[in-house]
Amino acid sequence: MIITKKYILDNMTERGAWTKPQIEALGIQWPPAKGWIELLIDNEISSEKAKIFESKVPSKARNYDHLLQNLFKEMSKISTDNLKKYVLFANDEIKKRSA
Repeated sequence: MIITKKYILDNMTERGAWTKPQIEALGIQWPPAKGWIELLIDNEISSEKAKIFESKVPSKARNYDHLLQNLFKEMSKISTDNLKKYVLFANDEIKKRSA
């Protein structure tokens, strides 16, 4: 994907800025230096980096999504009996911590 000024401006967050992961997806160090937009025009980024830039999701939320994806991937490798034991254990831990 070729970066244009319109593309950059169209992908601002609701607050009119960009998140750290967005800036880093474009290959710019955080915080971005003055003139960073002009430096990017006509450069190319991968579709994976473009998805990150377009997501406008803060890094903490993205990390949780990634953790959940990995958890589900690992859970698919566990036998049903062991998975039931783990869920019961986790449920007990949650109850203890919220008491």
